[in-house]
Amino acid sequence: MPYIIIGVIIVAVVAFWALRKSRYYGKIFNQSHYHEVASWVVEVLNIHPVEESSLDDRTAIVSSGGIALAYTSSIDDGNRSIHFSISQAGGYTTGAVGGRFIFLIFQLLNKNKCEANVFKTQSTVHHVVFQMAEGENWVCGDIDEAVSEMDNYQPLPISNVNLAEQGG
Repeated sequence: MPYIIIGVIIVAVVAFWALRKSRYYGKIFNQSHYHEVASWVVEVLNIHPVEESSLDDRTAIVSSGGIALAYTSSIDDGNRSIHFSISQAGGYTTGAVGGRFIFLIFQLLNKNKCEANVFKTQSTVHHVVFQMAEGENWVCGDIDEAVSEMDNYQPLPISNVNLAEQGG
């Protein structure tokens, strides 16, 4: 009899956990949330230079789904660099979350001839850095098209970077 009670408790705890995760990820991976994040990317894209992200000027935000996003922009060796960082506010950033929002940013910026560097750090923050010649203007795709492409999400290769080893 005690084994049955313990089994029922375990099943209830697992079911509760699965329901919470389903609701949590359902809030993050939905069309309106993707639209919110894509609109922010378009809003900040041509703010330049941005040495440090800030909630005050909206170069950093926490989305309604709890995703912390930051943007910086600089000139490096004659190239304009834009940098987006993606993390889940308050904890570990899963590959599924970081990867999907990087994919969304790629969908918005895929009309540009540029180089991209995609990586995550040991803190699990995901980053994407784009570089293009300094005189070129960034072109942003249609938000609705980019959001609809999320149905076709494919993981992108994401490198692991140890900042301590790189002196950063």
